[in-house]
Amino acid sequence: MCKGVRWCTLQLSILCCFQVFQGQLDRLAVSAIQALTAVMLKSPAAKEVFKERIGYAHIFEVLKSMGQPSRELLEELMNMAVEGDHTSVGILGISNVQPLLLLIQWLPELESPDLQVFISNWLKRICCINRQSRATCVNTNMVIRIIETLGGHSLLHGTCAENLIALLGSLGSQSMSSEELHQLIRLLRTTDPKQAHPYVVPVMRAILTMARKQGLDNALQYFDLSHSMAGIAVPSIQRWPGSAFSFSAWLCLDQEQVSPSAYSKGGKRKQLYSFFTVSGMGFEAFITCSGMLVVAVCTKKEYATVMLSDHCFCDSLWHHISIVHVPGKRPFGQSLVYIYVNGQQKISAPLRFPAMNEPFTSCGIGSAGQRTTTPPPSQIPDPPFASPIMPHRTSLGGILSPGSWSGLVGKPELVTKLISAGTQDSEWGCPTSLEGQLGSVILFHEALQPSHVKALYLAGPNCLTPWKSQEAEMVDWSSKVLLHYTPKACRSPICLDLSPNMFHGRLTGNKVVNWDIKDMINSVGGLNVLFPLLEQISLLGDQAPERTDGQSLPPELATPVEGDWVVLTSTKASEARLEKNIVATFILVLKHFIQRHPINQENLVHTHGVATLGALLQNVPSSFMDVNVLMAIQLLIEQVSVAKNAQLLQQMYQYLLFDFSIWNRGDFPFRIGHIQYLSTIIKDSRRLFRKKYGVQFLLDTLRFYYGSGCKDSELTLDDLRTIRTSVYGLIKYFLSKGGTHEEVQSIMGYIAAINDEEQLCGILEVLFSLLHSSPTRDQLFLLLFEPGNADILYALLLNHRYSDRLKELVFKIVEQMLKCTKVYERSKQRMKLREVGYSGLGLLLNDAPVTTCLIKSLLNQVLHADPVVNYRDFMAVVHLAHKADISIRVAICQKLLQIFHSQQDSAQQICQQLGWQETLTRLFLKENADVRNGLRDNRSDSAKEDEKRAPSREFQKRRTSKADAEDATSFASVNGLCDQWSLEDGKPILVFEDISTAEISFRPEEPEELWQKNPSHLSLDLSSVDSYELGDAGNQTVDSLPSTPSPSETTKPFSGQLDKEPNATLEVASAADLSLFEINEACEEDLIHLLSDVLLCLMWRGVEKSDDAAWIERGQVFSALTKLATSNELLCPSDEIKLNLLEKMLEWAVTDSRDTKSLPVYAENAFRLLLIVQDFLQVEGLVNSGLWTEKVGVMDCGIGREGRAAK
Repeated sequence: MCKGVRWCTLQLSILCCFQVFQGQLDRLAVSAIQALTAVMLKSPAAKEVFKERIGYAHIFEVLKSMGQPSRELLEELMNMAVEGDHTSVGILGISNVQPLLLLIQWLPELESPDLQVFISNWLKRICCINRQSRATCVNTNMVIRIIETLGGHSLLHGTCAENLIALLGSLGSQSMSSEELHQLIRLLRTTDPKQAHPYVVPVMRAILTMARKQGLDNALQYFDLSHSMAGIAVPSIQRWPGSAFSFSAWLCLDQEQVSPSAYSKGGKRKQLYSFFTVSGMGFEAFITCSGMLVVAVCTKKEYATVMLSDHCFCDSLWHHISIVHVPGKRPFGQSLVYIYVNGQQKISAPLRFPAMNEPFTSCGIGSAGQRTTTPPPSQIPDPPFASPIMPHRTSLGGILSPGSWSGLVGKPELVTKLISAGTQDSEWGCPTSLEGQLGSVILFHEALQPSHVKALYLAGPNCLTPWKSQEAEMVDWSSKVLLHYTPKACRSPICLDLSPNMFHGRLTGNKVVNWDIKDMINSVGGLNVLFPLLEQISLLGDQAPERTDGQSLPPELATPVEGDWVVLTSTKASEARLEKNIVATFILVLKHFIQRHPINQENLVHTHGVATLGALLQNVPSSFMDVNVLMAIQLLIEQVSVAKNAQLLQQMYQYLLFDFSIWNRGDFPFRIGHIQYLSTIIKDSRRLFRKKYGVQFLLDTLRFYYGSGCKDSELTLDDLRTIRTSVYGLIKYFLSKGGTHEEVQSIMGYIAAINDEEQLCGILEVLFSLLHSSPTRDQLFLLLFEPGNADILYALLLNHRYSDRLKELVFKIVEQMLKCTKVYERSKQRMKLREVGYSGLGLLLNDAPVTTCLIKSLLNQVLHADPVVNYRDFMAVVHLAHKADISIRVAICQKLLQIFHSQQDSAQQICQQLGWQETLTRLFLKENADVRNGLRDNRSDSAKEDEKRAPSREFQKRRTSKADAEDATSFASVNGLCDQWSLEDGKPILVFEDISTAEISFRPEEPEELWQKNPSHLSLDLSSVDSYELGDAGNQTVDSLPSTPSPSETTKPFSGQLDKEPNATLEVASAADLSLFEINEACEEDLIHLLSDVLLCLMWRGVEKSDDAAWIERGQVFSALTKLATSNELLCPSDEIKLNLLEKMLEWAVTDSRDTKSLPVYAENAFRLLLIVQDFLQVEGLVNSGLWTEKVGVMDCGIGREGRAAK
């Protein structure tokens, strides 16, 4: 054999020395490789000889000297590796790993990219086909060979390099030493710090594959007992120290091709353990060819077995098996066997317990042991009857034993079996080694309880001393260990016994020690060595390649289009969908490095790794920040939560989750998904987050990242509004169960500092919602009534830039606060503007446009604040209404008339307010005249208007100092409660609920009775007036009238007739439907009529007396009209307004004089009124003849007749 190997190698060397055609040289090389394959076929010894004496390095040099290889030559090397057809991947495994190393080393020197891709793809398939193939490659240092090959990245095709890196990741998941990891990290170094290495993305995914162990727990150290003669020989046990037998071990068996005859007799049984005495009695357990576990006990005459038929162990996974034999207690006890798989009891069955008084001389674990000698047929006794109950005993204990009734799992006839001793080889097959991998083995001389078995399983396959890391119940079991073998305590061929009994075994086979990358990362600098990879990713920009080897993302997991929302999936979602994003891949790498690894968690805490990660994520291009990154961080935080590492979790919150500089750089689904996740965790632990990430933190976030100064072109205004709404929702959640002083002050400070109307509306809506529906709103009311808060709210009304929407919100909040009954009335004084009054607020609003919303809200506030209307505040608001449109002024007049009707002394109360004449007469101004055009002088008709109004200026000369001091600043502010004020958009304004009822209340007589068709019937009864007074006052004007004391009797309720058009009521009722910019003549007429009625009521019913002071008070209405007309444009000429008022006053005087209960004050007022009318006609009628109407003419005639009669 050795000569054949040398001859093949010599033939290749000679061929290189001759000048032959390339094609012939390739054919000869292929033939030589085929010859070498045939010589070493199925012969481990031949492979060792070739490796030791000739070496694959030599053959590689020979083949490389022949120039570029052909595809056939490379395929022949592949055939040598599998000792068959290389295309049969999945059927043939790796038989010779050395040709694979040769192919990897040859890849950079292949000039054909197709050959590079072809070979690398085949290598990835054959080396990763199963765990055994990966272990074979790892044990031959293939990882280092791959890293060395990747070092020449300029010579490798991109796909070839990706295949090699994928192979590297698969092998690294099996084992990655510190040297290999160090070389891999060094591979990614670049000379230019601003340039990323071309392999950074695939290497990142490979590291993730290494850190994420597929499947269940894997043993890093194990005994490789694949050879049929492998195993652990245990020395003789002279005396069994305990009363039971308990075996516990981790094992892994690879899948294999099972022939149909494997289930028949004459197969093989893979020994798990065997402990026999000299007489052949003892314990045994083995795995059948079909992968079933069989537990056996051999006595002198019987071989009893119990099979676990519902579990197959040939699945290439690690399993924990515990087998416990418990002897029966005399006199009626029964021996039982318990089988546990992965910590769970699978079966309990009756099984004989052998005598333990003899030494165990033939002991082995995973080894074939001695083959049973089958006796001649004549010496073989008849097999006993197979039964689940022990056949040798029919005692009461056997009948009543638990195993007889319910101890079996499955059908009894398929579980237990009895054969004659010595026939087990023919029944179950010849014994062989385990033909698999065996982890730590522990043998106890006492019976394990289910809790003990569970603790051993949870300790994992890599735990050396499980009783030291578990609960107190396992602490005492270290003294009950008979022997303990672990691969780490094995120095070939001796397996040290870790128990005090010193039963050192002898290993036939290989000890394999793998290295977990989670442990090895701490040998090269800890998790911080990975952060430069993320920094390189940041340098890629938009050039990061997408993952091509994974499945495409389902539509529901793709990044949503603009406007869609993101619903975060559960933590059990597959991570494969996240690996499309390389940043998410890096986060998943960290997640798996700290998973069930406290050392790495502490390393991340003490080296400020989370802060470093947060800083690096801020530099990642925004194109990388999508929902996949969010979900990866969610998985990372949940992993830390499961680990219960509070310090690391707090750092995750501080530097990752609540650092909005990270989350402010992605698309809308990414940002809104982050806030949704924040909402989820905050609602789970409200108290935990409230102090550090509560209201103040969220308000600062809104101001800094989503304020008006945020110049972010990636999001639309609707998206920003949605994000703000979500953050406001968190603030509302914090305050919904009670706010603190600091939180309310934070909100008010935010309102005072911010200038963005969108943000102000958002936080005001939160406040209003809490005040309206929060279960703890009483506490919030108390906090909002603290000093300074009312000033902040009213300051918002003074800003000209804010819209009506914001001001409505302010008024709604103030309204809710004023309605609160849990606060003392003195606490509301500031909110009711008791110190400065509504007139002070009006002064500050002097230059601002007065909108319908503002006037409506102010009037609502005044009318609903107190049980009784505060007329000072009401008139202060009316003073502002002259800047409003016609519809709001009409509504004010209607409200005044309604107040007059519902409250008898309302007219007197209003007349007591300083400057009420000018306040009401200013409502005659043209709509928005002083707002749109300012206070302007009239054009050419101004002079004429002045001439007409000259005689009327005598009223101004006779005004008292009180009248001269009238000004808008004199109005104070008190809110009143009256009938509901209604000026809703689109809703008609009705003065009374029933118009007919209102007309009846104002019309004691029918119009036909009061005013006859012929004006000559109009007369004035002055008989009640003293003749002396009439005679003396006949020629006196208003200025010269003597003071006449008013009677002591109270005036009667208001019941005057309002002179209106028949359809005026309906038109005024629908005044609210009129738009602000669509004013028609009918609306102006309605205002003139209503306002005239209001003034009439105040002059005739509000001013009660008839002396000079009373008539001076009435005359100031005419003076105010004259003053306004000189510099402003009124709805109609002032003379017409005065005439209208005088005519109506005459009508009321007639009505009062005809009353049977007429008082002398009425006659005196009527007489003075006639003089004023006469004076008005003599002065103004000369200029404007239109002022002489029929009513005025008849009245003048009546005045003359009364005067002559008096004489």
